[in-house]
Amino acid sequence: DLEREVLVREGLRNRQTDQARQLLTQWQNEQRPNVPPLVDGWQVAGRLSGDDPLGGQLYDWCVLPDGRIAIGLGQADGLHLEASMTATTLHIALKSHAAYPHDARQMLDRLNEALWTCSTGNRFASLFYAIIDPETGDMDYATAGETHALVVGPHGCASLSESDALLGS
Repeated sequence: DLEREVLVREGLRNRQTDQARQLLTQWQNEQRPNVPPLVDGWQVAGRLSGDDPLGGQLYDWCVLPDGRIAIGLGQADGLHLEASMTATTLHIALKSHAAYPHDARQMLDRLNEALWTCSTGNRFASLFYAIIDPETGDMDYATAGETHALVVGPHGCASLSESDALLGS
């Protein structure tokens, strides 16, 4: 009877863990943009790599109040669930700060401060953040940590891969 009770409790715990993972995955998917910015002549898309949706990856884009397009993509450090929660924290901060006037470097400074103050100093992430002026095509960008971004245009492709200090440092 004791063995049976232990197996039942373990099965219940596993089911609750699976439900929590599914809920977190669904919630994160709902936070990601699924409609490209409605700016003539511009296309933006995002995709996560890997099999685990809780791998700590994030991407987002939006049209800022002044009409420029903001794009962020990144990866949080840590084990799957831990990295996922760090990425979620970073994603929420990114969305929150996007409404205020900023340049790319200021955004990374704000996100670094948010990640640093909302943790015990052990949450880190890499992030590429760019602001594009759709009228001129000018792009202001900043990076933190290990980032790999490609800009694809009618005349080719450019890599914007860099290494810098991690957010949260």
